[in-house]
Amino acid sequence: MGKLFAMSLVDIFVIEASLVTPLVQQHTVALPPAPVMLAVIAFGLLCGLPEVLLATPLAVVAIVLVRLLYVEAVLGKKEEAMIHGED
Repeated sequence: MGKLFAMSLVDIFVIEASLVTPLVQQHTVALPPAPVMLAVIAFGLLCGLPEVLLATPLAVVAIVLVRLLYVEAVLGKKEEAMIHGED
């Protein structure tokens, strides 16, 4: 019975981490779930489990830098910051 409970907890955590969290972040940070999931997988494979905690913040930093340094500076397209609740 204890093994079944532990397995169901692991399943719940995996679903939450791979489905719920990216969808919530998509609406609050305006970050698509695919780059978040790719960052988590890449950091997990390259750096190990402790670095997975830094994957999402570093993905946000990388996307903001790309927008600032490439999209705005090189292409000259200024993107409006998406604020939660405004269209």
